[in-house]
Amino acid sequence: MYLSPMYSKIGNLIWKEMRGQGFTQAQLSRKLQMPNVRFSRVFTQEKIDPNLLSEISRVLDKNFFQYLDPSELEEILK
Repeated sequence: MYLSPMYSKIGNLIWKEMRGQGFTQAQLSRKLQMPNVRFSRVFTQEKIDPNLLSEISRVLDKNFFQYLDPSELEEILK
């Protein structure tokens, strides 16, 4: 299951939070233990894996799920 319609908004929020906390993309990808090339796709793809969003939320200590449309959140919780 992948999340989609709100993704660009979430991607922008992730980017702003990452930069606000002083992380570079490479530093955050290392904290997530994933190759930087793969992580860079987070900002360019329409969809995001909810498990990855959960890990990003954990590492950045911010609940990005709160920005999801309620119907999307309901769908991934099924």
